[in-house]
Amino acid sequence: MWRTLAAVALYSSLNTAPALADEPPASPQPLIRGEITLNAQPGAVLRTLLDTARVPQWAANVESVTVLAFRPPNQYLVRTRLALPFPLADRELISRSIHGQLGRHSYLNVVAAPDSAPPDPERPRIERAAVCWQATVLGDGQLQLRYLSYAEIAPWLPEWLTSAAALDAVELTLSQLPAAVAAHQHGEPVAMPALQFSELNPLCQQLATENP
Repeated sequence: MWRTLAAVALYSSLNTAPALADEPPASPQPLIRGEITLNAQPGAVLRTLLDTARVPQWAANVESVTVLAFRPPNQYLVRTRLALPFPLADRELISRSIHGQLGRHSYLNVVAAPDSAPPDPERPRIERAAVCWQATVLGDGQLQLRYLSYAEIAPWLPEWLTSAAALDAVELTLSQLPAAVAAHQHGEPVAMPALQFSELNPLCQQLATENP
């Protein structure tokens, strides 16, 4: 039986996004958080997150996800096309991601890499974004999945508007995720290399510090 924590614990944090390595300091951006408890193991969750062809089936506003490059065992360059609601225009995100294990948690760690692919003249590119998925085994077949993200999608629009759209998208995404994970309960094992704290983006580092 699938269940959510507090019908999906979800909120926009007062925290602001820290600057990523090798990037100029960021303007303050609200962090979007989500949390859900599943009857699943980390392998099923990670298979779901890495099955890029099916991501649009459960991730809100995602039109397509394409792996542009893969460096075994756990590094990806990915193009994500987003179909966003009015007044936000459609966007494109080029990102680099790694996954693996640190302590008792497994992570999918994503950072925008806007200069890593040729521009698309028909779709503006998100320049700054980061995402962290943190999975923790609770026992008795249950897993706690935490989500933390920020993105500068439309800096000219009011923060309350973009934050509200992001919260709506994450709420829908987490509500649709359990069914997607159920379809990935059985499959090939996913490589889970050991990660160093320094390899995590600042959002994953924050979750790792909050949940040691």
